[in-house]
Amino acid sequence: MLKIIIADDEPFFIEGLKVLIDWEKHGYEIIGLAYNGEEAIEKIITLKPDVVLTDLRMSEIEGLEIIRKCVKELNLKPKFIIISGYDDFTYAQKAMKYGVNHYILKPVEEETLINALAELKAEIFIQNGIPENKYSDYALTGDLIDAISRNDLIAIESEIENFISGIFLTPFPSGQVRVFTNSLFIGIMKMIHFLGGDAGEFIENHPEPTIDTFTSSVDMKQFLHDFCRDCAQFITDLKSRQTNGLMCKMENYIKQNYHENINLKKISEVFYINPVYLGQLFSKHFNMYFHDYLTKIRIDEAKRLLRTTDLKVYEVADKVGFQNVDYFINKFKKRVNCTPLHYRSQTKLKA
Repeated sequence: MLKIIIADDEPFFIEGLKVLIDWEKHGYEIIGLAYNGEEAIEKIITLKPDVVLTDLRMSEIEGLEIIRKCVKELNLKPKFIIISGYDDFTYAQKAMKYGVNHYILKPVEEETLINALAELKAEIFIQNGIPENKYSDYALTGDLIDAISRNDLIAIESEIENFISGIFLTPFPSGQVRVFTNSLFIGIMKMIHFLGGDAGEFIENHPEPTIDTFTSSVDMKQFLHDFCRDCAQFITDLKSRQTNGLMCKMENYIKQNYHENINLKKISEVFYINPVYLGQLFSKHFNMYFHDYLTKIRIDEAKRLLRTTDLKVYEVADKVGFQNVDYFINKFKKRVNCTPLHYRSQTKLKA
């Protein structure tokens, strides 16, 4: 039975997780609950769990800081699952750098949690059968994965040089290189999983590396160089597809709900993503701020109503989402260079 600690500063959420699944049935025993960051660290130190399930936004000490402190300062290495209400790749990327295994969005679905726990259980059992060596955790916690995620070819080359130099400094037991490359491969799979991509698609075109058969550092370096560049391009393309898909969904949502009192914060809650991050993505994709885009959609629809209906100006304003008619007229004049009534009279004359 694997031991797990649950950490979240919302007691009701913890109580919900406790009864969400049959923990013992899936091979886990809840040995501790923590309601803030400091308490979480104390219980990790004293109880030494196999797995820690923690919220990203904790009081006193945040989830990522808990993980960083455990991994970097205390040399404790339980498996971590992050629970978060924010679908933010920046957080996921930092989490992976500390070896986080899963990033689950709230509200937590039973099947998603069960799958994550099952994968961790299998991984723990497999790792318990692998001899300790100083290279085994490198790709999961080092800068190589970070460089790949950023598609930074210079940093990738530098990290490969560091690895090649280190691995050939002293003799090493047979199979140790394979342990390292397996860790690299697992790290890439986890990143793809974090991004919601299809790991099967990657595996089909990139079989698990077997560079332990190489005796030449030149051959090994070339293989790693090609493999890591392919990984970086795959992840870059995946992030691009994801952003385009998210922006398409967001655009459709705005066009269907522009008449409501919507803003970036409300939309971020619909898509479970950090509002600041969402605003940055939106501005980059549409080359304008969200508020300007929403105003454009509303004014375009107002123009259509003014041309095709006899609605009063205040009625048009209300139908397209402006609660104040004077504010609507002001925005309309700025975008169309005339008042709504003037626009209506001009378009009817042309008709």
